[in-house]
Amino acid sequence: MDFGLKVLIESLATIISLGILFVLLSYLLYFPIKDSIKKREKFLSDRYSDANKINADALKTQNAIDKSLKDSKNEAKEIVDSSKKEALELKNQIIEEANTKAKNTIVQAREQLKKEEIDMYEKIKEDISSISILVAEKILEKKVNTKVDQKMIDDLVKIIQNEK
Repeated sequence: MDFGLKVLIESLATIISLGILFVLLSYLLYFPIKDSIKKREKFLSDRYSDANKINADALKTQNAIDKSLKDSKNEAKEIVDSSKKEALELKNQIIEEANTKAKNTIVQAREQLKKEEIDMYEKIKEDISSISILVAEKILEKKVNTKVDQKMIDDLVKIIQNEK
């Protein structure tokens, strides 16, 4: 055989063995590594999608909580405002009732004072009448004497002043 043919056969054998080696290495290393990389990419992609979904759910939940908190604050404010309004109305009602009772008490006190004043005038009138009768009896018993009459009147005035 000729040197050229021998080189050609050896070259072909090398190429064929390299081809077989390439195919074997592809099936044994490349495709399993490629499948593993694809599985890892799918796994990471799924985790990334899950993380995005969880993040979106967390944002929705946070927004719902914020809305609920805002609604609760508004409701609490309404309750406080309503309570303040009711307290103010109750305060005004109590003040009005107190003023009405005070006015009624003043009216009753004035009526009682008028009644006592009338009773006092009646008593004074009776006292003056009885004193006048007493004075008249005393004057009639004694002779008419200006000095004695004046002294008697002064004594009666002193007696009346002492009785007050």
